[in-house]
Amino acid sequence: MAHERLASACFRLKDYDTALAEFRTAVEFDPRHYPALNGIGVCRLNTYLNSDKSDRQAFLEGQRALQQSLQIEHRQPRVRELLTRYR
Repeated sequence: MAHERLASACFRLKDYDTALAEFRTAVEFDPRHYPALNGIGVCRLNTYLNSDKSDRQAFLEGQRALQQSLQIEHRQPRVRELLTRYR
């Protein structure tokens, strides 16, 4: 999906706001596109960490997106590890 690929590129370039917007657009087109859900999760956890762990909303949204991704595709050990780390 083009939006997810663009979002991934923006994330690597540290343009996190654009990355998050593009990951969300990808999910709007296909709510079961788990790579885009992973992207939302990672962006929101990144926001949480950059807020010195004070942005609880970002933390919860990140967790929720990653959990939703795992419901769609169970075989994602790196996503499981992230959720374990940020419980």
